[in-house]
Amino acid sequence: CGCFLTHRQIIIAWMSFQSFVDMMQGGGGGGFQQQKGTTSSSSSPSSVVVETNAIPLQAASAQQNQQQIKTNTNKRKFLKTSLIVCGWFASTVLLISFNKILMRDGSKFRLPIFLTFMHMCVAYVCCEIVLSFKERSLVVAAFNSSSGSSGSSSGSNKSSNSAFRVSARQQLQSNRQFWKIFALSQTFAVSIVAAVASLEYLEVSFEQAIAACTPAVTAFMGMVILRKKEHWRVWASLTPVILGGMVTAGAEPTFHAKGLALVLASMVARATKSCLQELLLSSAESEGGVSKDGVVQQSEKLDSLNSLRWMSLMSVCTLLPASVEFEGVCAIKAALRSAYEENDLAWALCANCAGAFLVNISQFLVTQHVGALSMQVLGNVKTIVTVVFSVVIFKNVVGLRSMLGYALTLIGCFVYLREKRRREAIENNNNINNELVAPLVGNTENQV
Repeated sequence: CGCFLTHRQIIIAWMSFQSFVDMMQGGGGGGFQQQKGTTSSSSSPSSVVVETNAIPLQAASAQQNQQQIKTNTNKRKFLKTSLIVCGWFASTVLLISFNKILMRDGSKFRLPIFLTFMHMCVAYVCCEIVLSFKERSLVVAAFNSSSGSSGSSSGSNKSSNSAFRVSARQQLQSNRQFWKIFALSQTFAVSIVAAVASLEYLEVSFEQAIAACTPAVTAFMGMVILRKKEHWRVWASLTPVILGGMVTAGAEPTFHAKGLALVLASMVARATKSCLQELLLSSAESEGGVSKDGVVQQSEKLDSLNSLRWMSLMSVCTLLPASVEFEGVCAIKAALRSAYEENDLAWALCANCAGAFLVNISQFLVTQHVGALSMQVLGNVKTIVTVVFSVVIFKNVVGLRSMLGYALTLIGCFVYLREKRRREAIENNNNINNELVAPLVGNTENQV
């Protein structure tokens, strides 16, 4: 270009090119940018359509994730409950098997009252440990709730600080409540002592089959103590239970009258405890509220954990003197000396106490996870498992008639629980209907 153009022409061409560039960056560029903006704005509806189509996909994906999380949670819960129930079964088999080992012929620790005393000590320690963990969880929950509301006022801070001083241990409110718990503790201790002592004369399978007839004894004691009239269907459902117990007792090759009497005494004491618990702890005084004089009464109801805690403590205070009186100090010293000198006896005693500890822990966990009614059904399954393992461990002879008696008893227990639940549901519905109809009946003053 420099060869064919003069200097002046080169300057004019450069100025023209510079003005063209300025025009493109100014007005022309604005038009380009406007065109670009128009293009982007024209493409926005398609993007909205894409985003609109993506919203249902995201919602479906979130719902699928929530369902997957829920399924995994249910699987973990089912697995956890199954492991707890299996632990309850295993600990029960462990406890009853070592009770039989310690009570059989040739054992140097045939002291049922002192052994029950040790079980009650273990039960009390178990309750204290569970309550300590419960209090710790309550403190952590209170701390988390207070830390979440850190910007609250000073009054709320004081209330949150007072929430740290939680206690899961319920105290006895009156002398009346003390004697109620004392009566329950003594029937509870007698039932366990009689059941442990019966293993000195009977096999575990026979003892468990007869003990499965407890619902029939409980219904009879409820009629005597509580004046409770059961429906005829309930009594009819108990017929297989009674027949199964009679068949089992008649077909047992190692039948012993004293052992059977001890099992029956254990059943009566257990049924009496259940009736007393319903009569004493469900009375009007236990509910609390306001008395006729306008005095506010505190509730005397105890949860299952605190009930076991107080009953085991009171049983310890009575079982040790009873063991000294009926079994003798010399026999207790000799048994403890043998446990100290013989490793096998010491390990059996430790396993027995560990079984009692695990039974108490797993029993609370099973009640918490499955409920009281399901636990009664699982109790019958536990009886089957205990009978099977006792036959395998101790190799006692079980005939065809004995197996028929076991089957009749357990079928009767299942039918009884089903009918009992059905009658309770009908009674609850009738009570609700009566409460709804009651305000419509009577004079105008009562309605007002």
